[in-house]
Amino acid sequence: MRRTILLGMAAATAVAIAPAALAQNVISVPPPARPSVALPNAVPPAEPEAVPLYAGSVSAIINIDADGKVAGCSVTGEGGLMETVKDRCGMAMLPGGLDDLPDMPGPMDMQVSLAQAFDAETPQLMPIEPGFSVFMTMSTNAALDPDGAITACTMQMSMPIIPGMTDMDVPCDPAQLNGKMRFELAEGQAEYPGVVHMEIRMATNPSFEQMMEQGKIPK
Repeated sequence: MRRTILLGMAAATAVAIAPAALAQNVISVPPPARPSVALPNAVPPAEPEAVPLYAGSVSAIINIDADGKVAGCSVTGEGGLMETVKDRCGMAMLPGGLDDLPDMPGPMDMQVSLAQAFDAETPQLMPIEPGFSVFMTMSTNAALDPDGAITACTMQMSMPIIPGMTDMDVPCDPAQLNGKMRFELAEGQAEYPGVVHMEIRMATNPSFEQMMEQGKIPK
């Protein structure tokens, strides 16, 4: 039960702030392939999510009230990456995510930090806010071809509160990601980088240990 809650929260917050395809690839396993059948009036597949290639770091604080609902969201950072996250920070960024998660404990605050860098550069996450404790980190490296399509990728996830979930390798399928997302050149960029590095860190206040002691989360 506790593992399900934590993974659900991790998925919802990552989808809210970072590219949904990356977060969903970590949290969920795709269903088995089924034979393609043409159906009348079938809904066409959704267009891949556009992911701007902005380097930098940004941090969002999501406020959860006592009923487990999102009460507010604020963003710090700079440049295009901050503006992209700021546009998603609020109730509109959470359809089917945090705001609808039935087991979300509250009141609490969650800090979601995102950093992105290219090629030989290393992403630098913003500092953890005082009073917050890390409950999940996720690292993604994606190699791109000259047109921006992902040709290879690796992912690692850590969730210190769950035994054994430290630097856990997560399967990463370039074809699956290319079907869900596409990188976009930012203003001023002439060509795609060879590699995109992304780091995501999630922290809470109070900590999950404290919320378990308070009975908000099953031990």
